[in-house]
Amino acid sequence: EGDIIVKGAIKPAASELPMLLEHKKNQLIGLWTTIEDRNDGLYVKGVFNETILARGVRGMILTERLDGLSI
Repeated sequence: EGDIIVKGAIKPAASELPMLLEHKKNQLIGLWTTIEDRNDGLYVKGVFNETILARGVRGMILTERLDGLSI
């Protein structure tokens, strides 16, 4: 929590990257499809898996009970 990623630290990926819950490899909840290092910060876009866990995480994000995911 509170990590700062400096501009240029993330290189755009050639393919999709796994979206993890709390950096746990066994909690794959989707894929990041776009990663852009913009002047105003890191922009990511992804899709959630069709699993119970992923649907729950998506719901927590939509209700603002969770405000971040692992990249």
